Amino acid sequence: MRINQSLYELGLNQKESEIFLALLELGSSSVPAISRKSAQPKTSCYDVLEKLRYKGFVSTFQKKKTKYYLANDPEKIINSAKEKIANLEKKLPELRALYGNLRCKPSVRLYEGREQMSIILKEILEEATELIGFASSDDVLNELQKRHQYFLKERIERKIPLKLILIDSPLARERQKIGLSELRTVKIVPKDYQFHEATYVWNNKVAMLAFTNELISIVIESKQLADMQRAFFFNLWNIS
Repeated sequence: MRINQSLYELGLNQKESEIFLALLELGSSSVPAISRKSAQPKTSCYDVLEKLRYKGFVSTFQKKKTKYYLANDPEKIINSAKEKIANLEKKLPELRALYGNLRCKPSVRLYEGREQMSIILKEILEEATELIGFASSDDVLNELQKRHQYFLKERIERKIPLKLILIDSPLARERQKIGLSELRTVKIVPKDYQFHEATYVWNNKVAMLAFTNELISIVIESKQLADMQRAFFFNLWNIS
């Protein structure tokens, strides 16, 4: 069983492992003999042996009109695998560069409806250690209601501080007044900055929740865009 497991790790499936082990015991053999030893149908043996030959586990030779298969030396197989890994390691800088380019590309996810807004709030709770945002308190509390209450309770329990810029309103001023008790620091901007959404920034992510017409939310994962949103936020924060 342990030998089979090691062969699986080298990329062989169950049939390939059984036939290769049978061939190790037999030495050079014809397909009918291999079929009997491995208890595999001859038609399957032909296909599997060719796959093993392609993978470098067996060799073939012709004797009269009969084709024979021979298991390659296991030490040579292992050395060949090591050589492939070594060649791959030489290409590691290029591979990492390609992987890095992929990771630098922003990913964008679109959500619809209040239920899917809850998914975003849960993501924030699970990932954020601190949070900044712009919001219209009236829209957030009216549209999210119990979802926001749960978000607030969990954020406080998880000790995630929030810096928030709110559009001026009686509700916004109330949020500012009680903010410290809810790990929230609030600054107010005039009603001239009218918007009906909430934008949250944490780690390398930006979430935008829109509350007009269709309820649509977007999560963007990009360090550059998150840093840009932070710059906008703190510029406005410092002059408010």
